[in-house]
Amino acid sequence: MAARQTPSAQARSRRQADHAPSGMWARKKQETRQTLQRVSLQLVLERGLDGVTVDEISSAAGVSPRTFANYFTSKDEALTGDGPCVFDPAMLADIATGAAALDPLPQVHALLSASVAEADGRWEEMRQRRQLQERYPALMARLLGRFASLEDELTGALARRAGVDAQSEIGPRLLAAVSITTLRVAFLRWTEQDSQRSFGAYLEEAFTQLRGVR
Repeated sequence: MAARQTPSAQARSRRQADHAPSGMWARKKQETRQTLQRVSLQLVLERGLDGVTVDEISSAAGVSPRTFANYFTSKDEALTGDGPCVFDPAMLADIATGAAALDPLPQVHALLSASVAEADGRWEEMRQRRQLQERYPALMARLLGRFASLEDELTGALARRAGVDAQSEIGPRLLAAVSITTLRVAFLRWTEQDSQRSFGAYLEEAFTQLRGVR
């Protein structure tokens, strides 16, 4: 006869049963998303932007066009990808709730450094994406839009920290704009230079220069 589980063991088993399927499903979705991005990039590099359709991307990735539409609204969006960085919500919240009297730049630097950590193993992919973005203005506009969205997120957090209105006070927007420009410059230098150095190394170098200016 199997041993009877204690209430705590039963609860733990239920939690594991609840989280395992959702965890596997989330990983599967992320894998599909990454596959669609990778296939989009490969096909467009081979054939050009106008020479590739969503149906062809979907077929090469082994999914239906409907599945593609669950992840991306267009091939341009898939080509822009999930890079070069995404903010950690907890770190962004820490900036927003930090003491207004303290310099937020060290926390901003830490936020940006954490956001680029996963990019280091994707230098070739990021380099190829940048090449396409420079070749096709619509893709470049999407990349710049991504940086603008990051600036908006950071501006909001800095404004909450200072207890001011982000629309009427220039300080939070100015610091966010300078910080995201620093990130963008580091990204451009990383993708045009040496793959042996990490994105984080270029970002650290850029922030050192920024602190010197201040």
